[in-house]
Amino acid sequence: MTRSRGDEEIACDESGSDGENLLAGNTDVFAHGSVRLPTDIAADKAFFVVDPTVGLLLDDGDDGDRGLDAVTLYRAGPHAFGDDGWQTFLTAAHQLLRVRTDHGPSAPVDAFFRVVDGLRRADGRTTVSAVLDRLAAARPAAEDHRARIAAAGPPLVPLLDPLLPAVVATVHDRQNMLTPQRMAWVAESVWPAGAGRVELRLVEAGLDVRVQSADILAGSARKVASDELNGRGDARLTALLRPYIDTQSVWGDAPSWARMRGNAANTGLRVAG
Repeated sequence: MTRSRGDEEIACDESGSDGENLLAGNTDVFAHGSVRLPTDIAADKAFFVVDPTVGLLLDDGDDGDRGLDAVTLYRAGPHAFGDDGWQTFLTAAHQLLRVRTDHGPSAPVDAFFRVVDGLRRADGRTTVSAVLDRLAAARPAAEDHRARIAAAGPPLVPLLDPLLPAVVATVHDRQNMLTPQRMAWVAESVWPAGAGRVELRLVEAGLDVRVQSADILAGSARKVASDELNGRGDARLTALLRPYIDTQSVWGDAPSWARMRGNAANTGLRVAG
């Protein structure tokens, strides 16, 4: 996709996109890259499950508290719950938020709160205890979410798909996710942020070398970021990636983020891990 603003065009592509399938997909990092090049020259997905789950269920008007709760749960959950308990929680949260389900609207709600209740019973009052208590009291918000999907169908912007928020921050080759209605949402989201009026165009990646360049950037970034997330990073490659990373990326693992971010500025590469 390309975005036009006056005489400026920015080309974008993604790597690691599995739509809402964030836990059983092929990668653990989603990356969205953008380049500003003339034609002739031419991000650990688990946190993206935790963050919108906390945002949906604990929406008390304080974004700072919700962000802190999500980070606390993401960082301390694996130790507090154990590997099996953590994966069970992630799976239940994923099914709660995901649009598509093989069962009725109440099934994902029942399953999620069974998991939360089980974790609370096993909890020895750890750092995540307060978050679990608040989640356990948030069943009405979960029921409202599933009822809205049952009544109105899939929302314009699914909670679990990281592509649209990334496009707002940058701009893509042709993608089934980017329907005309969602493209309009992207444009409306960009304008109030001070980006000025923009034109968004979907192009065929094979016919635009700038989009191919963005694809290479996103794919390389996803691989380097995934290696850092899993403790097998290469310091030289990470140093090369660092100047391209957007500081507003969704990333929950503090050690790998510290290694990747460095002195990164607001740039054209957004990752989620």
